[in-house]
Amino acid sequence: MSKERNAMSNVNQTSAGKSEIVDLRKVIFDHSYQRGLKPVVKKIVKNFKPKAVGTPILGRRPDRTLIGLDGQQRITAMIELGIHHWECLVIPVSGAEEEAEIFVRYNKDRMGTTPVEEV
Repeated sequence: MSKERNAMSNVNQTSAGKSEIVDLRKVIFDHSYQRGLKPVVKKIVKNFKPKAVGTPILGRRPDRTLIGLDGQQRITAMIELGIHHWECLVIPVSGAEEEAEIFVRYNKDRMGTTPVEEV
């Protein structure tokens, strides 16, 4: 398999960005707009199910820094479990102001689960 073909197997283009396998340890979370870690991290670690993790959303700044926009709790849990590479949606961002706007958009209308749904 050629290098280009091999590289493309790890990157899928979408209208919102690219799906990429990234090193989760290189993801930075900007706490000027992100919430802190919550007890749910321990719950994710204890009951980890790869198919339920979903796709974290990252921003890539012009300097190539990866910024977590959605999935901080899941990414933290995976790192604790020794899972260092995961498929993420990576979208280009210009900086913290745009990142904060995207973070709010992804999290504003999110519905939590009820105890019945969690069983």
